[in-house]
Amino acid sequence: MITKLEIVDDKNTPLSYLYNLKLPSKEFEFKEGLNLIIGRNGSGKTSLLNLIRNYTLCFSGQCSSFPSDALKISNNLMNQSFSFSKVKKPTMKNGVRIFSDYKKAVLNFRTPDMIANHEWCDNETNFFQSLISSQASAGQGQIGALNSLIKHIKNIDSIPDFPHDQIENKKQKVNEVWEEYYNVLQNYYKENTVETSNQITILMDEPDKGLDIENLIGLKKFLLSFIEHKTFQIILVLHNALLLQSLFKEKDKINIISLTPGYEEKINEFFSS
Repeated sequence: MITKLEIVDDKNTPLSYLYNLKLPSKEFEFKEGLNLIIGRNGSGKTSLLNLIRNYTLCFSGQCSSFPSDALKISNNLMNQSFSFSKVKKPTMKNGVRIFSDYKKAVLNFRTPDMIANHEWCDNETNFFQSLISSQASAGQGQIGALNSLIKHIKNIDSIPDFPHDQIENKKQKVNEVWEEYYNVLQNYYKENTVETSNQITILMDEPDKGLDIENLIGLKKFLLSFIEHKTFQIILVLHNALLLQSLFKEKDKINIISLTPGYEEKINEFFSS
């Protein structure tokens, strides 16, 4: 479970543009159950999710795992790209702290349009999502990604632990230079590990995109089922005003994080006018 995202240096992060975003705060707290991030276009909603994805190793798959291409670690999370030099020590882009128990892998709602051209063959899930999406509408692609996520949720025993062991095993098989990279990464997780209620985190970016009204109703029921869920925590970005206005009726049970002051009021005003 993730409890907080804290920006301590917005120029030392995996997102080079982060310092240009006019975020309303440097700290964002996440609670058990449903966490809803809202705001206008360009306010930084997806950027917050992308920061979490990077630090929890959700690079190209549906859950945290050590990437098949280890260069993703150095390129995304380290300030110094790979070098055979033993003089320069790697330093991490640790300008953002993600506080978590780092026990279970983070689940990542990943739609076909989020898979880059060079990532389609990274794993079996990416391959089949890319293949199916080539013959499907945007909404059908969303539904397929949701169904894939639900399979993970229903089969909780199949959700792996956070890849600490993968990192340690890799470290035992590399030279001194790469060993330093892995030591820096391991120290980051040690420094940001906190005690939690052990919920498993699910990241969802715009699962409402392209959905018709029937599927929006289904998505709403799915999301509301997590309000008091004891096993899963959802950190979610939504845009659809109709779905948002409906969820606002349960605002006392949802942790709403608004990146645009007055955004909730603007949506309610739209439907009352």
